[in-house]
Amino acid sequence: MLWHVSDASPSQRKLLRLPPNRLWPRPLRLLLIPVWQSRRWWTLVALLLSLLRLVRAGIVQQALAVMQAQRAQGAPEPEAFVLPESPHVFKDPKTAARDIYDEAVAGGKEIRHAEGFRAGTQRRLAGEEAIYNDISSALASVQERGDFHKYLSALWGSDSPEVVQQVRQHMLAEFPQHAATINKHLSDEAIKGLWTKPKKKK
Repeated sequence: MLWHVSDASPSQRKLLRLPPNRLWPRPLRLLLIPVWQSRRWWTLVALLLSLLRLVRAGIVQQALAVMQAQRAQGAPEPEAFVLPESPHVFKDPKTAARDIYDEAVAGGKEIRHAEGFRAGTQRRLAGEEAIYNDISSALASVQERGDFHKYLSALWGSDSPEVVQQVRQHMLAEFPQHAATINKHLSDEAIKGLWTKPKKKK
């Protein structure tokens, strides 16, 4: 936006009405006197002030960019996802569900329907075990099945559907060649089904 004389203060207007005098450097006088005499010096002043504004805006933008870069460098990196582990992985689902309930109560969690909690946990653990077995059986070698063994504990140790999805991402990163099998048996719909109480049949 160009500066206009109307933006100037009274003292600035008085100064601008003065012709270039002998106190000014000779090159500057040679440049400005013809402009002043032709009455176009307002345009020159406006252009100079506009240029100064643009330069100042550029300096501000550069400073903001530097500050943002420094903040980005100083920002802590997100923590890497660590596979959860279940201490009950070597138990059957029914026993594991009972022990998980006991641990929850001992930890101060209020559970109104004990039977429902144990039944839902048992159903989820059994479903996760079935999914694990389906994927493991499709792996090509004993080495792959051995490397995949930790994922049953990870599934059983997950405490929400979101964590199960992160476990799946970990599987896909380690076994990209089996992505189709993993996504088939551990789809979003399958994960939702593990954590959703099934509707009673009429």
